[in-house]
Amino acid sequence: MVDSTLADISKMRKLASTMIDVTDASVADSNNLTSATLTSNKNTFSSMYTAMSSKYTSIANTLEADNDKRRSIEQQITQAQADIEYQKKQIILKQKEIEQSKVSNEQQLANDTIDYTLKLDPLSADEKQLAELQLESAKISLREKELALSKTQLVSPVEGVILSLSGHVGEMATGTFATVATQGYTYVESAISEDDIELVKV
Repeated sequence: MVDSTLADISKMRKLASTMIDVTDASVADSNNLTSATLTSNKNTFSSMYTAMSSKYTSIANTLEADNDKRRSIEQQITQAQADIEYQKKQIILKQKEIEQSKVSNEQQLANDTIDYTLKLDPLSADEKQLAELQLESAKISLREKELALSKTQLVSPVEGVILSLSGHVGEMATGTFATVATQGYTYVESAISEDDIELVKV
């Protein structure tokens, strides 16, 4: 729509400029128009040309500013997408590390269980208690690894585009970790005085 308006205004500018030239060329020909009429027409066309030029410049500046904003947003989205891909790769690596650690802990737990079973009977009361504590410690370590694995993926409660990330894989997520721009509907949260509440409309 803006491009169409600019095209129309450009045509009007050219028309006004042409009319001025025609008026100048006709001043010497008294058979066509009187000098006063020609002067009046020239002033009218000059005013039209000036107004159209000002309008054209204003819209052109506005359009350029909008283009700059759009390019800036597109760059932010591109950077956010690159960050997301990087974070995905880091999450995959971290999950593999935790899975390997989990397998190692499971193997260690199995070995400890076997050792506990084989050695429990001949052990003294203190040794049995120590073995039981070691087994419980191995179970706790396994649960911690499983819990760490379950926390390696964050899921947004809404669909949209990630605009920014404030952390990296392996770090503790404190405060706002990601900013997501929803697509479609816009939600506004605001404080409204009791006197104005009846004026609020969708």
